[in-house]
Amino acid sequence: MTRKNNIKNKITDWGPVNKSQIHLSGADIESILIRSRRVARIAGHDEVTNDDLAFVASEFTPARDDQAVEYQELVAAREATTRAMVPARFRLMTSSEIARRLEVLRPFIR
Repeated sequence: MTRKNNIKNKITDWGPVNKSQIHLSGADIESILIRSRRVARIAGHDEVTNDDLAFVASEFTPARDDQAVEYQELVAAREATTRAMVPARFRLMTSSEIARRLEVLRPFIR
């Protein structure tokens, strides 16, 4: 995502993101990285540092509907062409289990 958003960085410790106590979606991680770039620029440097990332990650609170996020992730898992692209928590689910869970969530999403 750093390449996608053209975020120059010196990050060597991704722990604040990949060891987070809260489940972070791809959009959450992207938001953290964009905010980290903003913090770095305010601090007067061009590249995001480990400290910038750690600060933003510690302050981050996802503003979302967890059921909507789960639904979107399940749709992505259903469409994935390789297991490596599927979030770890869905890798052991069969296609039928994913379809059933989507049906349960669908009424709450619309």
